[in-house]
Amino acid sequence: MASAASSSRVKERHALSLEIKECVIRDIESGLKKASVAAKYGVSETTVSTIYKNKDKLRQQLQQDSSFLSRKKIRTSKYEDVDAALFRWFREIRAQSIPVVSGPMF
Repeated sequence: MASAASSSRVKERHALSLEIKECVIRDIESGLKKASVAAKYGVSETTVSTIYKNKDKLRQQLQQDSSFLSRKKIRTSKYEDVDAALFRWFREIRAQSIPVVSGPMF
């Protein structure tokens, strides 16, 4: 007798880029049913619903920086003020042509 684990298929997971997620949102807003959008992109209806639920966060991130289109996840910093200060410092140092990293990074 085969066990349930060996007879069931495990669906391979794959992350959609933010650009594809934006297309999913546009398709739903244009009136397509979630089931047809899910079939079009090869994901579950639950995934489509989750993407649509988080549309405001996704669009806000894309408005801030359109270079995020190829990314698959939106990661936010725990300490946004520290992150912003570090990035400002990095840009200032690079503008002065000072090498930021010298030597191996571990």
